[in-house]
Amino acid sequence: MRVFIALPISGALKNTIKQWRKTYKDLPVRWLEDKNLHITLVPPWEENDLPRIEAALRKHPSQIGPQTLEFTETSFGPDSKGPRLIWATGQAPYELSQLRSSIEKILKRPITKKPLLQHLTLARFRPHDFPSFPNIDLSKHIHWTDVVDSFALMESKLLPEGAEYTIIQSFRI
Repeated sequence: MRVFIALPISGALKNTIKQWRKTYKDLPVRWLEDKNLHITLVPPWEENDLPRIEAALRKHPSQIGPQTLEFTETSFGPDSKGPRLIWATGQAPYELSQLRSSIEKILKRPITKKPLLQHLTLARFRPHDFPSFPNIDLSKHIHWTDVVDSFALMESKLLPEGAEYTIIQSFRI
């Protein structure tokens, strides 16, 4: 099973995104369904022992408490020269990097050295389709906030029409 650790987003932020998407509804992209919107904390891996993972995460101490996330920009990403998605980004609170490291240790996953890139994927597209996009600048300043008080163990199913994500279990932070 392909699993990962994510921060689910609130219904209020999903509504904000839904309104924002209306501005760009004619773009030839595959918008993520609201239920698939999340912030990846620990990237996906193949897991055969789900009970061990769940038991380890249940033992994770709630140390940091709720965190306010701020998203300040929407843009094409992850590389402006060969983009393949639309995302919202913002500065990750230091505590989320600590949470990621703590979870990686508990799960005996490789410790990520790179700083946490707080991003929320909004849409995907094929890079070779990008040159046919209308001349549009998505680098817009936004002010979206959300308060997260939990992280989730999620399953990722890769389907022909795009990835489908399911929350297996949530845990307080």
